[in-house]
Amino acid sequence: MLLASQVFSLTALLWAVIPFVGASNQPRGFKKPLTPSVDPFYTPDDGWELTPPGTILKSRRVAIASIVQGVPTALESAHQLLYRTTNGRGLPNYAMNTVLIPYGAQLDLLASYHVGYDSPNNDCSPSYGIQLGASTNSSETLIELVVGMLPYLKKGIPLSVPDYLQRTAAFMVGQSAAYAVLDSLRAVRNSKNITGISEDAITTIHGYSQGALAALYAGLYRRSYAPDVRIDGAALGGMPTNISEVFYAVEKTISAGLAAASLMGIAHVYPELRAYIDKHLLPKYRPLYEITQQECIADFYKPVYGYAVHLIGQNVSTWFDNGRAIISDNIELFNFVGVPGLLGKPDFPMFIWRGTDDEVAVGIEEHDALVQRYCDEGLAIEYLRVHKTLHTPTIPFGLPGAHDFAARVFKGKPPTKCTTNDLWP
Repeated sequence: MLLASQVFSLTALLWAVIPFVGASNQPRGFKKPLTPSVDPFYTPDDGWELTPPGTILKSRRVAIASIVQGVPTALESAHQLLYRTTNGRGLPNYAMNTVLIPYGAQLDLLASYHVGYDSPNNDCSPSYGIQLGASTNSSETLIELVVGMLPYLKKGIPLSVPDYLQRTAAFMVGQSAAYAVLDSLRAVRNSKNITGISEDAITTIHGYSQGALAALYAGLYRRSYAPDVRIDGAALGGMPTNISEVFYAVEKTISAGLAAASLMGIAHVYPELRAYIDKHLLPKYRPLYEITQQECIADFYKPVYGYAVHLIGQNVSTWFDNGRAIISDNIELFNFVGVPGLLGKPDFPMFIWRGTDDEVAVGIEEHDALVQRYCDEGLAIEYLRVHKTLHTPTIPFGLPGAHDFAARVFKGKPPTKCTTNDLWP
């Protein structure tokens, strides 16, 4: 939910870019990438449904962009793996994973990084936006490449960057995200002959906002869905704990588009919600609703592009003939896909950071209570509360701690107890 990536100053970000801009091992015959909707590589061959989750269906090498347009990020190699997964309804599906191998890679280590791309449009997926020559419409991935991914790459840590919303762009469906993350790690484990990464690599997962929710849901479903997958720790920031509360909070604000995009993303998986929306959405508002799957959330390079800009200030519940019943009539579904506190607990240590005045992932009290519950149940969590900060401005205050946490996990020295620190910027 990084509406704005735009609020970051480029001068504050480029410190991490300079060592990685330059020569790169580009695939022979480099061509400008196609969007997922028209790129045949994103479509598996017949019979893919019969393969086990985590099966690599296709693979290819790609060149990775940087925040400087037209200039690649310097890597040993980069690979894309189309892999089999499962959607939120338990049906076969597929998704794309991009694996980045830095120079001097420590192939017994792996960080799974989850971009907060917030889109019910598959053409906005990280696997497209991260490629050299891709449209900047999905530039959210490039921003997170700089602020979140490059610190791992600079230390020789390979990265797995899954399209965790899957090919159906299931924005805000926790189960779909969980299965996609877990199966992406299975795919990486199966990719040693492609990427060189060890089958038993020490693994951390990292995400902010919707990316954090994907990581947490992966932890919540790992034991039941993928007990064979290794996760040694997670760094999570700005995580929403109740998507219905997010919907109410962002209406009539600069982030109102997230409310509409959430409905679209969940409806992509659950036909009963799609039918409900079709029945109650007032015709004059359908063009606004459809924008969420026609444009990405925002473009760092084009301020007038994106559903976020088009839907600023919208009171989305008034688009329906029964108002906020769009939420109350479907509350069981929304709780199922977007309230992690109703589920169990993960089984790995975590670093968690959160702004106390977060205006998107609202509910600091509910968030504090979830962290405390996990601590009471025996998890080791380093919790950083950043006071008086909003959603996007909170990001940089937690990133150093997130990367330090991962470094300690990789060294076999994860935290062993719960701690809480309060930061007053």
